[in-house]
Parts: sequence; C-alpha cells; structure tokens
Amino acid sequence: MLPSWCQDTVTVLRAPWVTKGGRRVRDWGSAVPHRVGGCTLQQSSTETSFDGSARDASVSAATLLCPPGSDVREGDRVERGEERWLVDGVPEERRSPSGSVSHLYVRLREWRG
Repeated sequence: MLPSWCQDTVTVLRAPWVTKGGRRVRDWGSAVPHRVGGCTLQQSSTETSFDGSARDASVSAATLLCPPGSDVREGDRVERGEERWLVDGVPEERRSPSGSVSHLYVRLREWRG
C-alpha cells in the first residue's frame, strides 16, 4: 500500500492489436479505458532536440507508482488530465519487507514533435 499522499487517479488505455498494411499495430480508436486510483505520477526528466527545423522534438520521462496488482501493462497509454504517456517497458511489482509500501513501478515516456 502506498502512502496516503499518493492520490492521483490515472486513466489507463489498452488498445487491441490489429493487422494494417501487413503489420501488427495497436488500434487506439478502439482502446478500452479503465481508471486506477491511489497513484502518484512524478515527472523525472525532459529533453528537447533543437535542430533548427520545424520538427524540433522533445522526450519526457516520468514514474508512475500504483497500488500492488494494478492493471497496467507494457504498451498501455496512461492519461492524467491533459498529460498522455506511453508505458515504457514492463511494469515491475516491488514488494517491501513489511508490505506497507509495496507498489507497481511503471516507467512512462512522452514524445512530441
């Protein structure tokens, strides 16, 4: 269980796989949302690439801590308000010796540009 100050609620979007043009891709138009409460989402870094073109890009990273057993998987999208993130890698269950601060650790990324 995470501390009482972990009060963020996020929306997790999970899209089915479809074949499009001979490739397997996610169909985000058919994504199924569900909410996960008792979380904390903390931005950890941001980086912008300025190459002088109209296609300047940035990437941001964040960490999402959720209650143990939360339904968040690799490839999901996570939303909090206007923020939209992609789950980066496989979420990890982290267990504390007493169980009092066990949680699901989720790395998130956001790309723009």
